[in-house]
Amino acid sequence: MAKKPNSLFKSLTLETLEDRFEDYIVEHGQRCHSQGQVSNLTLTPDGDLLAWVKDTGRHAVTVEVTQGEFLDTYCTCDEAVDCKHGVAVILECQAQLKAKRTLPQCEKNDPRLGLLSENGPDADSSTASISALLNRLTKAQLVSMINDVFRNVPGAARAAQQHLPAAK
Repeated sequence: MAKKPNSLFKSLTLETLEDRFEDYIVEHGQRCHSQGQVSNLTLTPDGDLLAWVKDTGRHAVTVEVTQGEFLDTYCTCDEAVDCKHGVAVILECQAQLKAKRTLPQCEKNDPRLGLLSENGPDADSSTASISALLNRLTKAQLVSMINDVFRNVPGAARAAQQHLPAAK
């Protein structure tokens, strides 16, 4: 039996999305959704959203709810995380819920799941993914992470200093 989408999707407002995502990402996601670019919206066995979004190419997208209230979106586009395609999928889920439609469960061998695991946020080769994740951190979180790297990675501080402008 398929799980229902998290109730968070039903209660999301535009303001909530703008608090979670950059304004321009929400605007572009709204455009993708209104142009009908989201297709084959399903639920994963874990209750996450999974869809195709056709934009400049066809992208596999998943939206996860962590800790019952935080949205994580992953996509096969260059942005990899928290992109307009994820917002478009959220908006499509809301439209389906509003229309009282039941979302089908995806197959265990759904090709989108494979695409996302190959290109997802944990893929070592994805610079866009790393950049997107770093952009979500606060300044304090970034400073803490960099300090940890400097303490634990030999030569990291010296390598970073080579990229800093000379002091005046």
